[in-house]
Amino acid sequence: MNLYVCDQGAHISLKENRLIVKKADHSQRELPISMIDMVELFGGVQMTTQASTRCLKEHIPVVFYSYKGYCAGKLTGPGFIDPKKVWNQYRFLDRQEDRLEIDKKIVKAKINNQLIILRRYTRKRAETGGEYGSWNEKMKIMIRRIERATKIEELMGIEGIAAKTYFETLGSFPDEKYRFSRRSRRPPKDPVNAALGMGYTILMNEVLGKISGAGLLPEVGVFHASGYHRPALACDLMEEWRPIIVDSTVMSMFTGHEFTDDDFQKVGEAVYLSHTGVCKLIRKLQMKMDSSCQYLDVSKQKIVFAQAVAHQIYTYGKMLELEAPELYKPIMLR
Repeated sequence: MNLYVCDQGAHISLKENRLIVKKADHSQRELPISMIDMVELFGGVQMTTQASTRCLKEHIPVVFYSYKGYCAGKLTGPGFIDPKKVWNQYRFLDRQEDRLEIDKKIVKAKINNQLIILRRYTRKRAETGGEYGSWNEKMKIMIRRIERATKIEELMGIEGIAAKTYFETLGSFPDEKYRFSRRSRRPPKDPVNAALGMGYTILMNEVLGKISGAGLLPEVGVFHASGYHRPALACDLMEEWRPIIVDSTVMSMFTGHEFTDDDFQKVGEAVYLSHTGVCKLIRKLQMKMDSSCQYLDVSKQKIVFAQAVAHQIYTYGKMLELEAPELYKPIMLR
């Protein structure tokens, strides 16, 4: 499990084999180190040297976020990077046909999952009578165009057109005061984009931690451009999960009236989550990651989302090792 701490003034210390989280009101909770996969700290949270050192020793990443939800950095110990797996990653970049096949799978899964999310919310809206708009055919056309693409640049164009249609439609589902017409980031211009941005950042760090744990190099991707300090592989492998984990969680909070105006703060032209908003979103995302799903074919039993994300990353590594693109099957909502 991940330990999220967003209570301002909280203090984290170490006691034997447990992390102690003490809040400003002097209430506290204790968690065994053995149960923690990652520690994520938001804003003014303090952590002792002893607690940080123990996390480093146990290979538990500690992620620091600003008050506005930006990831300020990460504290990690010696990595598990496997030279052979990294060699497989670089070697795969030269296999253009196989690389394009994986890229098509990534983009198709993302657009398919976005389409299903739109359909689900449309069916819930009485004002539309549950009927799909022109966006439905536009998204389906983009999915069909994927198979005909011959270059990564074409796929990027398809993804961009689908994203524009997706967010234009998604923005019409919340109550009128929270509606938006496009995706905005750095800075977000409205409450929904503020929540989406923080959600994607949290998901990114979840995927990054699991990529490192699998011995892969996060900077070597196949769809997003690789580069120094750019976690291209994390950007690739989180695509299929964006609509499933973040978008669905955020939209359920807005359509379910879980957010209030006090959960947001306006700074110039930008809108950010307030402290209460951050805490609400973190709780919901944690519940999502710990909830069960049955999207994978590997087991008849349900597993939690966090395990499903880890499994997909493991499968990607196995695909590289065996040079078998058919092994990697992104999650496709139905």
